[in-house]
Amino acid sequence: MDKNESAALATQHEARMYFGMRGMVTAHEHLYDKLKKGDEYVYLGVPSYQPEPHHLFWQRDHARRMRLGIICRVLFNADTDPSIVAQRNTYKDMDARFMREEIKTPAMMLIYADTTVIIVQDPEVISVEIINQQVADSFKAYFEEYWKRSKKEEKVKPTRRRV
Repeated sequence: MDKNESAALATQHEARMYFGMRGMVTAHEHLYDKLKKGDEYVYLGVPSYQPEPHHLFWQRDHARRMRLGIICRVLFNADTDPSIVAQRNTYKDMDARFMREEIKTPAMMLIYADTTVIIVQDPEVISVEIINQQVADSFKAYFEEYWKRSKKEEKVKPTRRRV
């Protein structure tokens, strides 16, 4: 393979669209095909509201992530219930923080390896998965800038929701 072929392969990309909760789960779970123990994924701009089935999925998914030794950092929108962030911080290898108040995103972004998934949850869940190293690096740089501006939350006991 010559330099031109190598450069072309390095810039190849792929995009897929998924619909509904099942589609979001599918896009998210692709990270388990690429990440191994000690690797990390990040979420930027997790909204303040998510339907209850989403919370249940994330709880089960964090158990899987912990078993596999994958690290996770999450930036929630500032108007998120503090008990949700506190609850996420009880998980091993998890660091959840609030974005600054003036920053509010209508979509959340999952970034890992060479992949970025943009998820819009309202009014219907739509997930766009982009597989491209340069795009992932760009979104990760945004995440790191927002991360620097956030502060580590004190460990507090999460409040229990009544079912």
